[in-house]
Amino acid sequence: NFTYFINLEDKVFLHPTQAKLISYYKELTKEDYCVTNISYNMDAISYLLKKPTCTKYWSAWLTSPIKIQKDYINNLKKIQPKYILYDPGGDMDGLELRERIGLLTSYILSNYKKYDELGNYTILERK
Repeated sequence: NFTYFINLEDKVFLHPTQAKLISYYKELTKEDYCVTNISYNMDAISYLLKKPTCTKYWSAWLTSPIKIQKDYINNLKKIQPKYILYDPGGDMDGLELRERIGLLTSYILSNYKKYDELGNYTILERK
């Protein structure tokens, strides 16, 4: 029954590790207006947290052209999110995220430090 599924909580559809991550990240960022996610597989985090993304780039892997990475970085400099959900690994068409968005990865690792880890995800905090 379709109505049954619409009324279920989001966590029912997530792997337990992802549900735990969402719960933890939600609590951690409760004072933040927006979220930033740098990964291949958590693009739905803004929906799951009911917050907008901090930039217009809801999916970091789509920012692979250098011009777009520079714009993404300028947005991050302006907004300065306190935390970033980060998973630079993964593989899409044989290219890891850290390779696909090298300029953005370099900026993030220069301006954020490891705050915590949960599964494959690292939560970075602004230095």
